[in-house]
Amino acid sequence: GGSVLRGVLIPQIKRQVTLSLLAVGDLLGDSSEYYNNFQLFGYDFLVDADLRVWLCEINSSPAVAEHLLPSLVRSLVSCAIDPACAPIPSLVKTPSDKLAADEEAAAARQEGFELIFAGRSVPQ
Repeated sequence: GGSVLRGVLIPQIKRQVTLSLLAVGDLLGDSSEYYNNFQLFGYDFLVDADLRVWLCEINSSPAVAEHLLPSLVRSLVSCAIDPACAPIPSLVKTPSDKLAADEEAAAARQEGFELIFAGRSVPQ
């Protein structure tokens, strides 16, 4: 059930994603004070009968079902771009505009993205 997914499989997936990013970290480049970047990768995994997770491949341009694209784009903008950009005052005209924008950003952040690696050390 959900406890196997959260307690057994997800930790293995997070570790394998982290290790893969560490392996190519120098090729991906670092963000700096003046230059931030992000990229969406698609990871394919297999789970064996012993509940071990195996990394099959990583796609730098993953295919995404068309009906998922609008939500994915909103979530990516909210998680990766909004925090790096100051609000444009001319677009936030009233307190209700700001509230609506904040609510939309909060909803997008809850659509499944989670920071699992933000440095160079391997989590235990």
